[in-house]
Amino acid sequence: MKRSNAFLFAVGLALLAGPVCAYADLAVDFTNPGQEWNNGNWSLGWKFSVNAPLTVEALGFYDDQKNGLTEAHDVGIFDSTGALIVSGRVQPNDPLESWWRWTGVTPTTLVVGEEYQIAAVTGTENYTWAPAGFVTDSQVNFLFDSYWTPANGVLTYPNGSDGVTGYFGPNFSTQLVPLPGSLLLAIPAFASVFGLRRRLS
Repeated sequence: MKRSNAFLFAVGLALLAGPVCAYADLAVDFTNPGQEWNNGNWSLGWKFSVNAPLTVEALGFYDDQKNGLTEAHDVGIFDSTGALIVSGRVQPNDPLESWWRWTGVTPTTLVVGEEYQIAAVTGTENYTWAPAGFVTDSQVNFLFDSYWTPANGVLTYPNGSDGVTGYFGPNFSTQLVPLPGSLLLAIPAFASVFGLRRRLS
């Protein structure tokens, strides 16, 4: 009976740990934000191409203070025809990596020879442009900022640009690596239980 209780306790702890996700290979990143502003509920982001096929696995929205967003944000990638090819909704407390909160999406492959636009609905949150230490993934070609005007609060294919580095806003990741917290905790837990069972047998 004691052995059974110990085993159930270990399993319970493992389940309580919940899933943990790590994001790698961000399309763009920077060391410090640039100008920050919110002057309307825009659909904005940036235009890009790729020089090798890339699979989008997560979409992100900029968290200026890294302390949680105040609302959910729709994020999506459009192809050059204006078709929305992948989208997701970033929640206020989704996992943080670098300056973005992230949500997983259906894996979607971007192809060479196409130009894409990534956009996000800003709501009442700040976005940034012209950041310091701006870098891109080696397979991503950043082209220019983009936005939809008027600011209608709906995720929309952008129709304007100001020629700045930004707007961020949105980002995407080409890798979503699930690191199940339950599994990580279960390893020492099960080892402990099995050790207990050996001692009691």
